[in-house]
Amino acid sequence: MLAERLAATNRNFIDRALLFDGPLTENVASWLSTPEKDSATEFEIVPHIARTDGVLALEPESKDLIVSVFELGQIEKLPELLIQILHALKPDGLFLAACLCGRSFEELRDAFLIAESRAAAGVSTRVTHFPELRDLGNLLQTCGFKLPVADLENRTIRYTRLETLFGDLRNTGCTYLPQDGTGPMSRKVVDEARRTYSEKHADPDGKLRLTIEIGFLSGWKVHESQQKPKRPGSAKNRLSDFL
Repeated sequence: MLAERLAATNRNFIDRALLFDGPLTENVASWLSTPEKDSATEFEIVPHIARTDGVLALEPESKDLIVSVFELGQIEKLPELLIQILHALKPDGLFLAACLCGRSFEELRDAFLIAESRAAAGVSTRVTHFPELRDLGNLLQTCGFKLPVADLENRTIRYTRLETLFGDLRNTGCTYLPQDGTGPMSRKVVDEARRTYSEKHADPDGKLRLTIEIGFLSGWKVHESQQKPKRPGSAKNRLSDFL
């Protein structure tokens, strides 16, 4: 989890910002705080970037830690956001993120597509396709982050009712997922989606499966104290000597 990764860094971050937007914002900020290291500081909560015309509301080189929770998978112009995050970090500042990736919400996406094909005049994108972890890691490096690290956790969550799933989406700020500009779903489509989900993605006990792939990313803003790769050809030993 993000809190464990943050606790593992041997740093006391003072100027901190949290990119998260949902009813659980204060809870997330509390989970990310470690009392022995962060007792005197709080996270500055940054509004969802979709509400600010794509502008990250942080001054240049103002933060030594920026944490993003599920924000990256909801942004269409991701390189622009990452560059803004990099500019907002102080030298040797850390960017840490949890992002929905790959197959996340594939059951929900499938149920909506089938439901609209059955109950509506056309099909629209109700759940976006999420980026692949490898692409996100490469993008961090392309945008200028140093020492980038990316790893993935796969999870399956089970729900008794589809409405509980919708509630979790609202609480975690995931209702901002990009769509194709169509209006809200009709009750007929929602009812059909509920039936489709139960038919195709329920376990024998009737509970509904939801796949989540969470990518964890980290990258640092450049600083002279950081490790640097050795110059090509400078090795004193051959790999074959150890094989």
